[in-house]
Amino acid sequence: MKIILLLISFCVLCSAQFDNLDDAVVRAILKDGTPRTIFEVQQKLEDAGGVLKPHIVANRGHDNPRFGSFSVFHTYTGPMQGGVVQEEELFIGFFTTQRQGVITTLQSFQSSLMIEIIAWDYTKKMYNFWELVGNGGSSEWHYRGDSQDVAADVEQINMGNKAAKFGQRLRCSGCHTLGGPILKEIEAPHNDWWNNNDKLNLGTLRLNFGSDPQNPEHFAARMFFEAEDVSNLSKQVKKGIDRLVAAREGNLHEQMRSLVSTMEMNLASDTKPLQAKSQIAIPKGFFVDERLLGKSAPQITIDTALYMQALQTVQSRFAQNETPGLIDARHAFLVPTRSYIDNKVIDVLLHKGILDEELIADILAIDFTNPVYSQKRKNLIRYIPKNAINAQHLREQLIANLQNTNETGAKELLSNLTDPRRNKEFHRKQALAFFDVCQQKGNVFVTVMNWVKIATQRRVEIQSSQPAQNPRGTILEPGFRVIFPQNNIATSAGKWFLNPVNGNLEINNK
Repeated sequence: MKIILLLISFCVLCSAQFDNLDDAVVRAILKDGTPRTIFEVQQKLEDAGGVLKPHIVANRGHDNPRFGSFSVFHTYTGPMQGGVVQEEELFIGFFTTQRQGVITTLQSFQSSLMIEIIAWDYTKKMYNFWELVGNGGSSEWHYRGDSQDVAADVEQINMGNKAAKFGQRLRCSGCHTLGGPILKEIEAPHNDWWNNNDKLNLGTLRLNFGSDPQNPEHFAARMFFEAEDVSNLSKQVKKGIDRLVAAREGNLHEQMRSLVSTMEMNLASDTKPLQAKSQIAIPKGFFVDERLLGKSAPQITIDTALYMQALQTVQSRFAQNETPGLIDARHAFLVPTRSYIDNKVIDVLLHKGILDEELIADILAIDFTNPVYSQKRKNLIRYIPKNAINAQHLREQLIANLQNTNETGAKELLSNLTDPRRNKEFHRKQALAFFDVCQQKGNVFVTVMNWVKIATQRRVEIQSSQPAQNPRGTILEPGFRVIFPQNNIATSAGKWFLNPVNGNLEINNK
């Protein structure tokens, strides 16, 4: 999502072009008149008897409201032509800014993005992507494509080709890599989002309440007054992902990317705000993929004083030129972890019998102390067949394809598949042993420093990963969002790793 949109030569749909689209945009928003602003969209849906729920994220950090940059995402439940819209079937996004210290809704006809929409298509069984864009004098509705277009855009991504390129069908492919709704902070505490127990910091900015539904300031104030806890948006995004993944057909090679690599990522952190805490709980997925680790692993905590000392040592700062004094995000240790949608793709393959738990563990055990952006695991995609009848058939094909390889990760996978001792329990015990070592070392300054280094590296790896290379927009939305702190640690993708035996930080010699 970017406030200023690079204009691309897409055609604006006329009514005849709606014939191939069957979603709530066509059936409710554009039916019987075309709204030109978010104010008119809201009025039309509410007049029809529907309910819109706003969810708000601080684009530049929970405690950095200086620019008044917030994004609002509506879910909608209500009537449409021929039926009723369910809440996970329509997501409407727009933006705010500040003028003279007052938060106002950003709706401009001057060649800018005004609204983004993701809507479930009842015929195609996938999501459609829409934008409302200013054209200089008014605004125009653009249908950008659907989940299948996203799949075509990313068909080369994480498929073993270092020179892989994104397709050019739609900008949305940069964030919605698997074609569904997204919420980076999908699990609590949702870091930069409004929730009822940790409302967003407005600083010195003001809300101008009033009764004019067309007034941008009154409209923004109403959104903050009615803001819904982000847990509701998380629930709807998950439901949307579930229905998309269940309806999708695809070859095994493409689907297995969600196991061996990272197609989308979610962010995890300590569960409580950083301020006034004696202990910080580090996300388990920072150390080991939680699918491999299991639920029995204890929580690893570190002293806040050691963490703050580490941040000061590396000169950590957050939005330095906007709000002086901030050194970290709202919640400590904000890092990427396996995404909800990648897990759902794996779950579907498991349900179909194409994967089993043993095979999943055999793969996740490769480079397991690097649970998100592991090059060794990503390289395994070249050995995975395009089709398999069941898990045994997949295993047999993998064993055949892995013969005579010199790649470290591939050789290890071959051992995992052929050595009966290296089963699911073996891999889990290995992961738990590493977890135990990390737990024992957690309250030593050098260890905390090493983990801060790895956390910094993981953030770098998001932006250097293939799913982040769409030239028209990427998941971290640089320039628009500020998500992570910056520091003086010099690192690059794959530079360091944690030794699986002793937990020490080591340089990856590849």
